[in-house]
Amino acid sequence: MPRPTTRQDVLARLRQTIAEGSIIVGAGAGIGLSAKFIEKGGADLILVYNSGRFRMAGRGSLAGMMPYSDANQVVVEMATEVLPVVEHTPVLAGVCGTDPFRSMSSFLHQLRALGFVGVQNFPTVGLIDGRFRQNLEETGMGYDKEVEMIRLAHDMDLVTTPYVFTVDEGERMARAGADVIVVHVGLTTSGTIGAQTALSLDDCVGVIQEIRDAVVRVNPEVIVLCHGGPLAGPEDAEYVLGRTRGVHGFFGASSMERLPVELAIQENAQAFKRLKISQSYNNVATFGGEIRYRHWGLAGYVYSIYTYTTTLSQLTKPGIGEAIARNLAAKGCSLLLNFTSESSRARTEDLCASLASTHFIRCVAVQADLLHAEEAVPQILAAAKQHFTSPEGRFQIDVLINNAGVSADRFLNDPAKGPIDREYFNWHYSINVLAPLLLTQACAEFLPTDRSGRVVNISSVSSSIGFTGQTVYGGTKAALEAMTRTWARELADRATVNAVNPGPVIGDMYFATGEDFWNQMQGFQDATPLSKLVEDDPQLKSLSEEQIRLIREKMGGRRPAFTSEIAGVVGMLCTADGLWCTGSVVCANGGMRMGF
Repeated sequence: MPRPTTRQDVLARLRQTIAEGSIIVGAGAGIGLSAKFIEKGGADLILVYNSGRFRMAGRGSLAGMMPYSDANQVVVEMATEVLPVVEHTPVLAGVCGTDPFRSMSSFLHQLRALGFVGVQNFPTVGLIDGRFRQNLEETGMGYDKEVEMIRLAHDMDLVTTPYVFTVDEGERMARAGADVIVVHVGLTTSGTIGAQTALSLDDCVGVIQEIRDAVVRVNPEVIVLCHGGPLAGPEDAEYVLGRTRGVHGFFGASSMERLPVELAIQENAQAFKRLKISQSYNNVATFGGEIRYRHWGLAGYVYSIYTYTTTLSQLTKPGIGEAIARNLAAKGCSLLLNFTSESSRARTEDLCASLASTHFIRCVAVQADLLHAEEAVPQILAAAKQHFTSPEGRFQIDVLINNAGVSADRFLNDPAKGPIDREYFNWHYSINVLAPLLLTQACAEFLPTDRSGRVVNISSVSSSIGFTGQTVYGGTKAALEAMTRTWARELADRATVNAVNPGPVIGDMYFATGEDFWNQMQGFQDATPLSKLVEDDPQLKSLSEEQIRLIREKMGGRRPAFTSEIAGVVGMLCTADGLWCTGSVVCANGGMRMGF
């Protein structure tokens, strides 16, 4: 499909996207490479404006608001870099509508002739407040100039996607004929050159909803997107979109091209730096202290495949399995991720794609229902062999993470759910016990023969603490720990085998359980040394103000674990440094249950 050249074609595409139940994604591109791969990622709109050039030069986006360049001329120059590499996606230009040295009508005609199909108001005085903003408005360089630019562009049949910051600005842009209103909640946070001050995600929800409702009253057909502030990643956008009504998508700039690149380049350089020159046999290379044998072929050599068969559960929301996958991918591990239901497919495949592109690994998602482990295990193993067998036919599984698990509390003779029965019992034991047993059994012959393999089973403090309602679930985790000790002896020549026992984990599900559950947990949390809330903990930035308030006021200032903390313990066991630890149940619960 060629790049659309008319406003009508662009809007038809956007409305079709909405009708199909997908969100609209707009993305800023400061260089041609960004634009090329933003398009490959499926973005619906690409925006080119001067701050992108500064951003991709390692300067903060606000440099685009400073007198460091002619903003409109920069966009003209960037056109020759970006437009030729974009084949299918509409490309819009950021326009400084307050520019006093340009005839705006002539400039908009110039942009159209270059190949831009629409405009956005950037640089914008909407980002400025206080006395300086007041002076700009008083001296003919105010937001009304940007509104007039959008009105003129609309009359010229260009697509218009203005930034708005207040209800008043939103209403004025809607009356000017804006096709897409982008609610801007401030400079994007995160990364090395992002802002440090921003609204909370919950505050953003209120602002975005209020502006959306106002602009729709002016024009019911207007499309509304959100942008900026703490909306730095897909999870942030998902949080806001899930709590607003009638917001059609997300527009990203730093979040699309700066933040993904910062970490990827740094980690890739670190990965190369970790390489060591072999001191002995010339067909061996060491990586982070772990030996990987080279397989020579027509293309030179490839490292032996480190296949991490990681069973991820509940991928509709971030959980322990996903955190483990992220931790291992960051260590350079290739991954096979198992998911159970079709509803988890999109999230798992998206996670795979993200990890593969960010960490330069191979990542494969495989659907197999471990409730029926006799059928699922051969599926998982066949997929691993298909994707991770070397050209010479060598196949090895270096790390196996048994993370699949289910839990549904039920009391003895439960007054609401009835007594514990065979179906309830078998459901727990099939997934929590039989599945890891059969998977480990099937993988055993493919583990290394030099004790470098790693098997980690995800247990729970429920195996030993005795939470009410967890007769069966606690029993399954106790069984998994017993199997861990047995396998540590049986597989000693191939791998270490350990378990970790997490306690409560931070997430939307935990905050939704309510005060009765929190009160039940309070005694255990009070006795957990590391659960005390530390106010300057950087991880708290991932929580909303309301969630932090609940921890302070309703949970006695005691927090559950972040999934990354549990994944860190698992990752530690998977490294070469974990060689002398086997048969252990390692505390990964902040001290709620101490010991091995």
